[in-house]
Amino acid sequence: MNLSIEQLEHRINMLKSRQERLLDLKIDASINNDVFLFKNNQIDADIFELSEQKKKLSSKNFTEITQRVIELSSGLYDAYCKASDRVKAMVIKSCGIELFINHKKELKIEDSPLFKSSKMLVFLFGTPEKFDY
Repeated sequence: MNLSIEQLEHRINMLKSRQERLLDLKIDASINNDVFLFKNNQIDADIFELSEQKKKLSSKNFTEITQRVIELSSGLYDAYCKASDRVKAMVIKSCGIELFINHKKELKIEDSPLFKSSKMLVFLFGTPEKFDY
């Protein structure tokens, strides 16, 4: 049966809540210890199996996405090298916006080779603010 990651997570959560209800029955002495252990072990095995399926599916998705990104980016460097200075400045500006504004990450500009080269662009090609986007 092919289930999505979300479906597997949902089933795992259902089994965990079932396990909690089983424990409540044991605490209330509604079931004996042998029945509790048998059912609890069964649920543990099901949770383990679903977790393993989820790991395999996550790994497969990661591999497929990585392969797709590599395929799509194979010509990026060549395209960047052939681009005009204006386009290069736009790319660098977009990277800066993505890193600083969208994710609000604190990066040290002097430690990053990307931003060291972007400082050079300011002197060589003018600042990105001079371009009309």
